[in-house]
Amino acid sequence: MPAPPPAPPPATAPRKKPAFVPPAYMPMFQDPQPTTGNFTFRTMDHLKAFVIINGERYSDTSCLWGYSLAYDFDPKIAVPEWPPKGAALAGAATGKDEAGRKTSTIEIAIEGGVYDLAGLERLRKAYPHLAPGEQVLYVKAELHGQCRQGALRLKLVGEDGSFYRYTNYNPVQSMEDETAAIFARSIWFQREKSE
Repeated sequence: MPAPPPAPPPATAPRKKPAFVPPAYMPMFQDPQPTTGNFTFRTMDHLKAFVIINGERYSDTSCLWGYSLAYDFDPKIAVPEWPPKGAALAGAATGKDEAGRKTSTIEIAIEGGVYDLAGLERLRKAYPHLAPGEQVLYVKAELHGQCRQGALRLKLVGEDGSFYRYTNYNPVQSMEDETAAIFARSIWFQREKSE
């Protein structure tokens, strides 16, 4: 009796295509650039989201972000006044050197947050170059004697392709608690609900 034919190799499931492929990381500078005081970008659901600034991948949440003179503001978004009309003030920080002397100050505001429906509509009309999911991060900073004021395009995208938008969230906590400093300069982003 002849031997049975060999069993076919097991079928491999097709590789699942990722829902979102982030752009390349921002180019790194040869010399470290001085930055202002830092903020932490966090998601409300604590899931990973890609942080994209001006169309280039910056990092993944949770991450520290501070303004550097190496950033180019979006030339299509004018910021003639502070705070920008319609934007939500999101945070302020002061940078200090080892001796405690002030080296920088920064204020940031965000337009296009999760509950800012009027701001989203205004942004779509005023800045048609904004990509889907982008919100505007306004910056007013003084760093090493140079004053800068302008706007960056900010987008947070989850691994599943969903967008995250700024939300005004301040957890209630005792400022004496050792974890209070962790949340003091956190900027929170909430997943956008699907239509």
